[in-house]
Amino acid sequence: PGRRAALEVESAAALLVTRPETGDARIARIVRTPGIPAAVRLRAADLGITGGGALGRALTDALGEAGDGESATLLALLWAADPTGRREGIGLPPLPELPDRPSPRTQAAVRAWQLALRGKEMERSVELARTALGDGTAAEDGTGHAGANRTRGPGESVQLVLAACRALSLTDVPEEAEAAIDRQLGLLHAAPLRLARPHLLALRGEINLRRGRLAQAERDLEAAASAVAATSRSRVLTPYLHGLRAFVDLEAGRGRRAREWATAPLPTVARCGEHQPWLLFARGAIALADGRLRQAVDELHECGRLLESRGHLNPALIPWRSVAAFALRALGREAEAREAIECERARARRWGAGSALAWAEFAAVQEETEPAPPAGGGAHRLDRVGSAMAHARSGPTGPQYTRVLAELAGLQLGAAAGDPRAAASLEELTTLTAAYPAAPMADRARVLAGAATGAESVPGWDALSAAEQQAALLVGRGDTNREIAALLEISIRAVELRLTRAYRKLSVSGRPELRALVAPRTGKDSELDAGPAGRRTGRDPGGVG
Repeated sequence: PGRRAALEVESAAALLVTRPETGDARIARIVRTPGIPAAVRLRAADLGITGGGALGRALTDALGEAGDGESATLLALLWAADPTGRREGIGLPPLPELPDRPSPRTQAAVRAWQLALRGKEMERSVELARTALGDGTAAEDGTGHAGANRTRGPGESVQLVLAACRALSLTDVPEEAEAAIDRQLGLLHAAPLRLARPHLLALRGEINLRRGRLAQAERDLEAAASAVAATSRSRVLTPYLHGLRAFVDLEAGRGRRAREWATAPLPTVARCGEHQPWLLFARGAIALADGRLRQAVDELHECGRLLESRGHLNPALIPWRSVAAFALRALGREAEAREAIECERARARRWGAGSALAWAEFAAVQEETEPAPPAGGGAHRLDRVGSAMAHARSGPTGPQYTRVLAELAGLQLGAAAGDPRAAASLEELTTLTAAYPAAPMADRARVLAGAATGAESVPGWDALSAAEQQAALLVGRGDTNREIAALLEISIRAVELRLTRAYRKLSVSGRPELRALVAPRTGKDSELDAGPAGRRTGRDPGGVG
């Protein structure tokens, strides 16, 4: 009977891909079957939720006859399926809360995600997420403890891995979430992989975006989109994917493509789902960049309304208030901007992640309307941004990090000529933005480098393509062709071709002349030998994208 039930689950998993409604019915029947082994029931429930099925009633029925340990895991899966716990539309009472200190690993992941969404107790959220992911050596038997009748532990359950990794993605250790996703993709196969792949790849894309690794994020999101096309139920992820892809393009300096993603049509099933806030946030950010201030405020407020209605209070998830504050300030609505910033700062402090704190403090400095202390306004602002940068250094080198760093470098350059701190900040900013020369922060880095050195514009620079500018700037900062190829993930031959075209358009004879011409735009002395190893800051090397 146990083997037969396990085969029925595998059959149902295949049906969830090819005939979802039939697969839902099969999964619900398995979950409700009295006396079924706990391992089989939990496996079926995990697959059914991953496949997008509505299992609230079936799981609730199963709770009544399950043992203590199994019921604890079923309750965790119910919360994973509906993080609000309201179970609206199915006529069931709200779910009982998970314990603050869950003993089975199965509940630890979901509790970690709950705390992260609510933006409180970050250290405990990280502890629970790590406990849930574990190393998989003590798989649980459905009773919450290791045993002979082993089932798929939390490290192999899609929903629980997703919950733990989502929690970690909002902290300053997102690389741990990425590693867990990689392991999960290696464990899954066949139908389970087809069901889980869109969710895992989309989350890994978000994590790579948060880490500033734009090329990796772009690949993950493209793969996730392909996986969505293979499973009809996964189309609910479309707003999430469109929003993330818009942000990747916006950060890479591809504004036109970012706008296309933000306005691309959505499938009907995805228009009012839980992922809509990401798309609204992207639309608001793009409208702000384009100067459409009222539209930016409207999109961002709707994003916030949806998040608040679900109890998603953590600004590390989507910092919509601080972005809205920029637009509100430009519209002259200073009181609203100040209120939004203060709320975001308070919530960022409650959560405690350095990256969230840094952005909230940075936004507060940008929105300041009170006069600085008369003894030195510039120094006051520099201190405030320096404090934000100190928080940022505990987190990933993503888009928010580079913006704080650019502001700090500009203030340091303005405060004192020849300040070594300014040179170090500018060097780091140049390194982090070098792979995307068309990006807004790369342009800011070049402007600051020009201001620092008094360099004039390079004749013929605008005639270079973005790829040629990219290669030329990397030569200017001292990279070899092999190092450029490794950074951009292209062949050495491709680097050589880009540089040859750059030589011709800039009317230079070779590498030394190109480097002498371009180095001032990178803030580097053309006589210095500064390869990547000498320039690394000790932070995530993936931060250069």
